[in-house]
Amino acid sequence: MQEPGAVVFNTPGDFTVTFACTDALGALDVTPATVRVTVNPVQVARANAGKGGGGGGCTLSPQPDSSIYALLETFGHFFLPVLALYGLRRWGWRLRCQRAPWRAL
Repeated sequence: MQEPGAVVFNTPGDFTVTFACTDALGALDVTPATVRVTVNPVQVARANAGKGGGGGGCTLSPQPDSSIYALLETFGHFFLPVLALYGLRRWGWRLRCQRAPWRAL
C-alpha cells in the first residue's frame, strides 16, 4: 500500500482528479474514483492609507458589519443600567457574606 501524497492546485479553476489503484500484480482497478475539485480565487484585503505618520486614516474593505453596532447601540443603553444594578447587588451581597458569613448559609 502506498500513499499517493498531496495534490496542489496553484491556479483557480475546476479540476477533475482520478484516483486509480493497482494490486500487487499490477492489475488496474476497473472503477477508479473520480473527484471534481473547484479552486476559488484568493480574496485579497485592501487597505487605503493616508500619507504621513501614525493615524494615517486607514480603512479596511469590506467595512465591519454595521448591524452588530446598531444592535449594541439600540440595546446597550437599555442593558447597561440592568447590568450595573445586578453588579452592585452581587457586590453588596458579597460584602454582607464577608462580614457575616453565617447569613450566607
